[in-house]
Amino acid sequence: IMAGRGDAQARADRIGVFREELAQLEQELGGVLDDAQRARIAAHHDALLADLERQYDVATTTSGRQLALGLRLASFLGALALCIAVVLFVNRFWGALATGTQVGLLTAGTLAMLGLTEFAARREKTLYFAGLAALVAFALFATDVFTLGSIFNLVPSQHAFLFLAAFGGALAYGYGFRVLLLAALVSGALWVAGTLVTLGGSYWSDLFYRHESLLPAAVAAIALGFIPMAGAREGFGIVYRMFGFIAFFWVVLFYAGTGTGSVLPLGEDGVEVAYQRLGFAVAALAIWAGIRRQWNHVTYTGVTAFVILLFIKAMDWWWDWMPRWLFFLVLGGMALAVMVVLKRLQARVLHLFAEMAVH
Repeated sequence: IMAGRGDAQARADRIGVFREELAQLEQELGGVLDDAQRARIAAHHDALLADLERQYDVATTTSGRQLALGLRLASFLGALALCIAVVLFVNRFWGALATGTQVGLLTAGTLAMLGLTEFAARREKTLYFAGLAALVAFALFATDVFTLGSIFNLVPSQHAFLFLAAFGGALAYGYGFRVLLLAALVSGALWVAGTLVTLGGSYWSDLFYRHESLLPAAVAAIALGFIPMAGAREGFGIVYRMFGFIAFFWVVLFYAGTGTGSVLPLGEDGVEVAYQRLGFAVAALAIWAGIRRQWNHVTYTGVTAFVILLFIKAMDWWWDWMPRWLFFLVLGGMALAVMVVLKRLQARVLHLFAEMAVH
């Protein structure tokens, strides 16, 4: 039983790999299976692939996977072009329209795209056209929020991002759109950051200078990424984890390199040291968690952050007195050392998995 389209595509991919490996083995070793066994396995796989293609519209060939990727790219670019068209239309003709007409057009446009999203989602399994319509609906809704605020001369605030996060999250969870989940996470993080900055006595737009205000949303996203998800939301975990880790390490690396602007009462040098230690610890945990759960994206993010932190620390230690050629030679050596450690760690993990498979 498949939990969703992702699991179905993974099963179809494994069947393709099995067939390729079986063909290679028969070239190297001769007949591995007799005709009856080969026919039975082939018939089972053919029936399974046909069923997966019918239920989940998975790609069962290399060309099919390439076409699916092309369709997703075309859907995203098409949605981006339509969103730009909406913005340019507003800038070009908006001032000549009456207020009532402006409000009516904004509301009708969003509702129309929502209706088109539902219509397309009911008629296609891949949701390419539904995703395009949903992205345009989100862009129209964002235009609604900010333009209506301008029309009625409302005071700008961070709460506009809360509406965007709720709207994007509803579309994401309703239809399983990961791009809209990312949009909702970005909007939600900006709302949380703006609210924290406001509670601290500053204007909400200062969030773009108070980077630490992004940390609570980043940590929350990382935590949500460790919760198992299935069905239409099976791919949401990677979005939560990647957004959370990237936002977290962006803040950490910024303050690890320069301690200015932090709310921590440690002085610039103290802030740099604190964030460097925090960054090393979380990067190591990310590498460990990524290897343990076989989440390559988490492992790569942790390794990247760890290496950048090493380089930042090296600049603190050696930049002022080392010749530049020697400094970069040392950086290269440090990168090689990290590679050696990771290779050994990889070998130990593979050995551990092999022992677990035997037992």
